[in-house]
Order: sequence, then C-alpha cells, then structure tokens
Amino acid sequence: MKTEREKQLTARQVANAARDLHINEAMDMVRAELEAAYKHFPVDFRSAHEGVAIIEEEFLEFRSAAYWPHKTKDDEAEEAVQLAAMSLRYLVDVCYKGAPR
Repeated sequence: MKTEREKQLTARQVANAARDLHINEAMDMVRAELEAAYKHFPVDFRSAHEGVAIIEEEFLEFRSAAYWPHKTKDDEAEEAVQLAAMSLRYLVDVCYKGAPR
C-alpha cells in the first residue's frame, strides 16, 4: 500500500508529465507558426523598431482575444502562438543576427 507521500509524489509526477506534454505541444505550434512566417515574409526584421511594432500588433490582437467574451479559447491560443512566434523572430533577427536598432 502506498503512503500518503508516495500518492502525492505520483500525483505531482502525473501533473508534471501533463504540463510537459502541453509545453511540447505549444512549442511545436510556435515553431510551425514561426516557420510559416519566415516562408510568407522571408525578409528579416529590418530594425528593432519594426520588430517591436510587429510584436505590439500581435500583443494587441492577443489582448483583444483574451478580453472579449465573444472570442474563444482557440482564438486566444492562436493569438498567443502568433505573439510567441514573433517574439522568437525578434530574438533571431534582431538579437542574434544583428538587425539595426
């Protein structure tokens, strides 16, 4: 018979495994969105200002999806994925590749 500590540990392990699965799914969605963005818009961000403007636009769309009651969780997820993808693109194009500030 399992002790209370073993039951708690098992429940925590299950919760952590579920969280890890969701993280992996989310990262796969962000990667797919980022790859699609590079195919559709192959030119890197030309400057930090352009990157910030795009991220701001994505954030406003995400905020709208999160706050408005007529939007669904799927709408929120789609906008969150786009925001994350553009944030990663900023990291790559501006921070790593060195687009002008």
